[in-house]
Amino acid sequence: MAHCIEERLCCQGAYDRALELLEQRNFGVRRVLRNRLTPTDEPDLQVHQALLALSEVSGSCRLVTTNFDQLFLKAAPGLRVDSAPTLPVPRKNRWTLKRRSGARRGQCADLCE
Repeated sequence: MAHCIEERLCCQGAYDRALELLEQRNFGVRRVLRNRLTPTDEPDLQVHQALLALSEVSGSCRLVTTNFDQLFLKAAPGLRVDSAPTLPVPRKNRWTLKRRSGARRGQCADLCE
């Protein structure tokens, strides 16, 4: 019966709620997900590099994404990434990659906690 609830939530797109219910029954869910979602040692960075290249204006990254992942950091080591709640006001001469969601500040690679 319980599995049916999570499956129905997934079909409705309520993944966060389904994950929360799974976690209540099985504390290893986040560890398994983190292991499955962790990129290989040599991930394909072509899409991330293309997005960063397309967003470059006068040597500055002008990109706002709701689909941030750690591969942006592998595609451009040293890239400055700003995230809420401390997003600076975009200015013509000062932009960075803006992360609206997808990873917690300071914990890009760690989904656990």
